[in-house]
Amino acid sequence: MERVISAEILQYCKRHGLISDQQHGFLSKRSTVTNLLSGHNDWTNAISKRHTVAVAYIDFQKAFDSVCHKKLFTRLSSLGITGNLLSWIKNFLTDRQQCTRVGDTISDTVKIISGVIQASCLGPVLFVLYINSILKVLPDSVTCLLFADDVKIYTVVRSDADKVNLQNALDRILDWSVKWQMLISVKKCSVTVYGKSVTITKPYYLCGCRLKFTDIVKDLEVTMNCNLQFTEHINCIVGKAHSRAYLIRKCFMSRNPLLLMHAFNTYVRPLLENASPVWSPQYNYLIHKIESVQRVVDIYGLSVWTEH
Repeated sequence: MERVISAEILQYCKRHGLISDQQHGFLSKRSTVTNLLSGHNDWTNAISKRHTVAVAYIDFQKAFDSVCHKKLFTRLSSLGITGNLLSWIKNFLTDRQQCTRVGDTISDTVKIISGVIQASCLGPVLFVLYINSILKVLPDSVTCLLFADDVKIYTVVRSDADKVNLQNALDRILDWSVKWQMLISVKKCSVTVYGKSVTITKPYYLCGCRLKFTDIVKDLEVTMNCNLQFTEHINCIVGKAHSRAYLIRKCFMSRNPLLLMHAFNTYVRPLLENASPVWSPQYNYLIHKIESVQRVVDIYGLSVWTEH
């Protein structure tokens, strides 16, 4: 039943353009890769024109658990989701209880007063509709990219006025978060400057706290530096891949080629292939470093991997 309703809501929103193209989470033909490629394309275009891009990464505290039910229902009603469907969603979310189990001991039950149901079919769709309104409060000079609750806003800095635009957008996001009861985790927020043709010394503030500037940022599990290079990311995934390949060698008693190949494809290759269209290296030494993971299996006596 959830799948049917979720699919119908998404089709309705797509037909009427109710979900922004800047949202990449939980939508068909959208993913972390499309989100990263979209941002990376804008930033590289700006840098090629000798401009600087200031990007603010914003993190919400327990975003899925903080959704206010009354405001969610108001939001759905404003989108045209009314009548029996809205009543069904209200019944789906209200009067739920939860408890914690440790071993054979179960805690007292408490009433769930906020949040969408995680691990459900409908929960992600409702959250996307809830957070989509954040895009309406931002100025036209600032671009926003979303992946569910992961938010990044950026602007091309050509003058001092552009530097102020980003702070203005941060202030508007703070006002939105207060209105919609989505607390911001300021300690996890940061600002990164890509391209160094313009020096940005003006600090940025959010919730009254000064945001830290960082030269290396992890964006949707992909690490990049202020030069839009992925050396740190490649070093990290190659190190993890080597460790997993070694553990397979030590932990698997069997030397069955098909079994070992399946283990390698399951536990090692995903590390090296996740979001690879974004960070795929151009330098030979980085290419050799990635390929070394598969070559080194010969040392572990698992040459069958390289054969396949």
